[in-house]
Amino acid sequence: MTKKINTDFFLKISTGKNLYNLDTTKFKGYVLDESTGDIIQFTNPFSEIINLSSGATANVTNDAIDKTDILLDDINGLVDGDVVEINSAMYYISKVVGNTITLLQPISVSANTLISQVGNTGIYKVKLNINKIGEYTAIINNAAINMQNHSLSFSIVELDVASQIEKLNNDIIKSSFIWSKLGGVRWVFGRLM
Repeated sequence: MTKKINTDFFLKISTGKNLYNLDTTKFKGYVLDESTGDIIQFTNPFSEIINLSSGATANVTNDAIDKTDILLDDINGLVDGDVVEINSAMYYISKVVGNTITLLQPISVSANTLISQVGNTGIYKVKLNINKIGEYTAIINNAAINMQNHSLSFSIVELDVASQIEKLNNDIIKSSFIWSKLGGVRWVFGRLM
């Protein structure tokens, strides 16, 4: 991954679609400057990525004890990949068939319990801005959920659009000059060039 110097960008980490609405203050992040070995702790806060939600709701039809398949009175637009809130906890829907949703983890729930679609994703982000060109490794962990260090390497580069356009224009002019000196149209490898 390559990012521009002095420009905001986001690093994201997924909890595997099963940890929602976490205390984001428990995430810790560091950037290792590969050239100096210096480590800088992130100062910006983490936040969960929240999608727009239609707010669909449904009721559980039957009691379910330690089950992943939950029968609802009406599916009301719930689809695979939605996250729903059940008894103040969040669950990922891995499959919808008819009026039955399949959750990633088992749940015990009573008939007539309300299920509400939410926009949580289980993906968390933090904004960074690096002011030095170089190679870096970001390290993210969260001891509260036993998340060990996850790392991502990236480069910070200087991007000067004006000089890149000038270089491209010079290359085009050189190519055109060489092409015209060689007599214009040529056959190369059996194709008209």
